[in-house]
Amino acid sequence: MFFCGCGGDDPAAVSEELNISQVLKSAWRQFSIKDTESSIQNFTHVLNDENARADKKVQALYGLGLSYKFAAPKPDLEMSREYFNSILQEYPDDDSVPWVMLELGNIAAKTGERTKARSLYQRVISEKKNTDAADEAVLRLAQVYFTDYDSDEDYKGVDILKQYLEEKPDNPLARVMLFRVVYRLGETYQKYMESLPYAERLGEMKMFDPFRWGQQFWYLGQVYRLIAGNEERAAYWYQKILDECEFDQRRYSSRQMLEKIREDSE
Repeated sequence: MFFCGCGGDDPAAVSEELNISQVLKSAWRQFSIKDTESSIQNFTHVLNDENARADKKVQALYGLGLSYKFAAPKPDLEMSREYFNSILQEYPDDDSVPWVMLELGNIAAKTGERTKARSLYQRVISEKKNTDAADEAVLRLAQVYFTDYDSDEDYKGVDILKQYLEEKPDNPLARVMLFRVVYRLGETYQKYMESLPYAERLGEMKMFDPFRWGQQFWYLGQVYRLIAGNEERAAYWYQKILDECEFDQRRYSSRQMLEKIREDSE
């Protein structure tokens, strides 16, 4: 990942490049085991090395931003912000920029700078379309609204996710987006009928965690039976619990619901 033979035929240049790559590799390994004191030292070493190429310096700046963000025993968010901003200022065309803006948005959200966080997330969404960072920014932007004390603002988070799901229905984070829409519409606002199309999509896609399948199937069965009055669709979802959720605690209740639906139809 870190090795590149960009030093031409000069053995000294090749050796220096390999050394920088090894230091970066060590720094990332140290960060991964939460030894941020050591990772900061090594990333700083690369940043200050006059022979380090631009891509290595960007990687060092990004690593420093993360290391200070998660520094033990106490994070330093201002230092983290400083290093991330350095990438925007010095390397504005680098591929890491969408993720840098995302990280700056996360810091702003964490420090209560909600307006700044929204602005940064919106920039990623509008300026870096069709990237994984944009998908993540949509979730983060919605979350800022979800944690707002103003209920009108809170609901904007639902609208943001619904609109994005229409524009990019198959984005990699669609399951998470659908789950949050269904949860907010159902649990927070009791808008069960409005939640149904999204709950249906989520039920067919299934969450990554199989233990959530039964919960989602049960929700659909209950909404269809008790609110929509559609016992045929309710039965479909109760049956899926019996067919696909071998150890789910709702199996007994699902069997009871199916028996009742059959009795009512006779």
